[in-house]
Amino acid sequence: MIRIPTLVLLLAAPLAAQAPVTADSGTLIRMHTPAGPVLGRLTAGLTATDTVVRFCAYPGPPCDRQGGLAGLRTLSRDAISRIELSRGNQGQRGAVFGGVIGALIGGGLGSFAATMCSCRSQTTGVITGGVAVGLVFAGIGGMLGSGFPRW
Repeated sequence: MIRIPTLVLLLAAPLAAQAPVTADSGTLIRMHTPAGPVLGRLTAGLTATDTVVRFCAYPGPPCDRQGGLAGLRTLSRDAISRIELSRGNQGQRGAVFGGVIGALIGGGLGSFAATMCSCRSQTTGVITGGVAVGLVFAGIGGMLGSGFPRW
């Protein structure tokens, strides 16, 4: 037996997916077609009444006078089953993962280094190593994550 809240969610999900998408020029989008997903950056604003989506292939060279117009594409709105807008990038997630991994590695190295000499306590070595290496790995993770869009 299906409960009422579950039934409402099941019926509302297709309606939310069919809502017309509007976006400004320059927005990174992912369009789902029968041939597979297509990524692009809008070259013109997208409204609910547009029949064609104009975009520049992504990743690729920019679609301007210097980069050439070879990457400029158009796709009929009828051929698209769903359009997703990019919500930024994965930089913050990469920084968190990198920071945690770096803190663990740095804490282990700091603990090992502290046992080799009697110049400081092991706790200080763990904290110092964890913070120093964690910050470096967080920066690297943030830079790597910023190259991946978030949908």
